[in-house]
Amino acid sequence: MRKRRNFRVIAGKKQEEKGKSGKLLYKLIWLGVGLLLLQLSWSAGRKVVAAVFVKTVSAQKGVLEQSLSVEGVIIRQERVVAAPVSGTLHWQAEAGERLAIGETVATIVTAAGNTHTVTMPEPGIVVKELDGLESTLQPLIIEDPTSLIIKKIIQNERHVQNLADRSEVQQGSLVFKVVNNYTWYYAVQFPKEHFASFDGKQTVYLRFAGSENIAAKVKYLEEDAEKVTAILVLQQSVEGCYDKRFLAAEIIAARSAGIVLPASAILLRDGQAGVYVLEKSLVRYYPVEVLQTGKDKVAVDGLREGMSVIINPRLVKEGQRI
Repeated sequence: MRKRRNFRVIAGKKQEEKGKSGKLLYKLIWLGVGLLLLQLSWSAGRKVVAAVFVKTVSAQKGVLEQSLSVEGVIIRQERVVAAPVSGTLHWQAEAGERLAIGETVATIVTAAGNTHTVTMPEPGIVVKELDGLESTLQPLIIEDPTSLIIKKIIQNERHVQNLADRSEVQQGSLVFKVVNNYTWYYAVQFPKEHFASFDGKQTVYLRFAGSENIAAKVKYLEEDAEKVTAILVLQQSVEGCYDKRFLAAEIIAARSAGIVLPASAILLRDGQAGVYVLEKSLVRYYPVEVLQTGKDKVAVDGLREGMSVIINPRLVKEGQRI
């Protein structure tokens, strides 16, 4: 009887190498699939991020101003009128009223019962408030702007007078003033860094509280180590400010009409300004001409009104779909 022999299968080298090659190929396939999925997910994720975080504005026409907030002093032709006699004052005209020469402003009744009429010495606006600077701040002193600005510091020392009806007045005391309502001067000082905005300008615009833009000629402009002194000539009075001496205003050195956008929308490409516009979910680049820059806005040319402009362009790239 034959004995059963136990056999052991010995793997050959070729079979072992074939197994290793299969595993490596399997791993490479899965690595490729993983990279593809990662790329797809990154692309999709970027689109989602862009769709969520990219901000746009509709391009709209507007006017961008380069302005500066200042506080200045008004200089105008003013003539003070004194009481011809002592007695009780009775106003016959309203403050801010324009009257012709010879028209009645007030009457003064003396202790003896006599009535004296006070009339306009020249045509102009009746101003009842006196600040004590009428004789000091006259148009003639603009020939010496340095002394003018020195005078400005006395604003806290002025003594305002505004006589009520039936006040007692003394002969020779000041009662009211007549303000010329044609040429006014506005003297200001502002920081030196703003000098370039005004240098070479012949005309700027002034906007006082509640007023429209008023054209003003630059009569005097001087720069020193710290500040700029300017005197502007207004060819009209400022409504509602006949009794005001010190006024805050906006000086508008430049105005440009165009498409007004947030400054963050502007990109520079080889020295050329441009913006990204979203058109049918596609990011496109448009070169623009910058007409005016402001603190956080720009006025540009080169876009159509209504275009969807991306205002955080660094989140996207040209040709990207969102």
